Amino acid sequence: MEGLQNLTTKWKKLSPLSSECRIYRVPKRLRDVKEKAYTPQVVSLGPLHHGGEGLQAMEEHKLRYVKDFFERIPEVRVEDCFTYLMDREEKIRACYAVAIEFNAHKLVEIILVDAIFTFELLLKSSFDSLQDKNDCIFGKPRMSRVVIYDMMLLENQIPFFILEYFHTVYFTNRPIPWLSLFELTHKFLQNGVYIRSLGDTMKKLNHGPQEDRIHHFVDFVLKCHRPQPSELPQIKKLKTSTIPRATALHQAGVKFVNVSNQNLFEFENGYLKIPHFKNSRFNRKFLSESHCLRACPRHKWKASLKQDYFSTPWVGLSVIVAAILLVLTFIQTVCSIIAI
Repeated sequence: MEGLQNLTTKWKKLSPLSSECRIYRVPKRLRDVKEKAYTPQVVSLGPLHHGGEGLQAMEEHKLRYVKDFFERIPEVRVEDCFTYLMDREEKIRACYAVAIEFNAHKLVEIILVDAIFTFELLLKSSFDSLQDKNDCIFGKPRMSRVVIYDMMLLENQIPFFILEYFHTVYFTNRPIPWLSLFELTHKFLQNGVYIRSLGDTMKKLNHGPQEDRIHHFVDFVLKCHRPQPSELPQIKKLKTSTIPRATALHQAGVKFVNVSNQNLFEFENGYLKIPHFKNSRFNRKFLSESHCLRACPRHKWKASLKQDYFSTPWVGLSVIVAAILLVLTFIQTVCSIIAI
């Protein structure tokens, strides 16, 4: 019975699934194709790749950004920011779909440094006066592009609500021009990934439902391109869930049109509208990461089903028995009707 006791002890220690969970590990089947495509090359953000090989050099530069941040706003104490994050440590931990190996204090330290570093990147990108000519990121265009590349990795994300906190801390009573976090993010990413205009972006993000908030940078870019309900055509439900190849669509009479400042894909009156999409490293990365993001919630749904209906052998057995009884009842009803 010792094995059974160990098993029950393990599932009793499982933490409940959280609605905050939005940062996932890339599925192994995708990572096995090309490991490098899903691994940061110069900078880690968050706990999943902290201390990774080849990423230590940027840790010192992160601290320089943290120093810049607090020296620019001396009225804000680092102790207060640390306490704020410690009070939300469980919420931060729940944002990640895997167990975080770091204890509470270490996790908060990682998040504080990485979040301020990220926020400083957004600031320095929008305000040239804050940049140092010897900065290894903004002083070298190639390094800036690689950093953006790393920031678009699904596993390399900071919860957006943490950035919102530091945005509020920084711009409270500040004499410099105020920019929203959406504006700062858009300006920083616009030269690295395909993204709609600022006007279209602000319209989409500001008019979305409250519960549909931004969770991280990859989520930000995806929501920038997602059509509004009013933009979706009224079509019948497709009989197949697979998308035909471009050649098959062309043979069926579909015409392809190159457009600008539109959603990623839009079908109207026999025309498939697709924006000009550069075959660049950044755009390939965005497509692969968005694919991973959509795949991971499906795994979350399966985990929820397992926890709700198969959390113990007895609960799972009761579900199976109930299903069998339902089927038998249906068969009995059919037989009774036939006998009549």
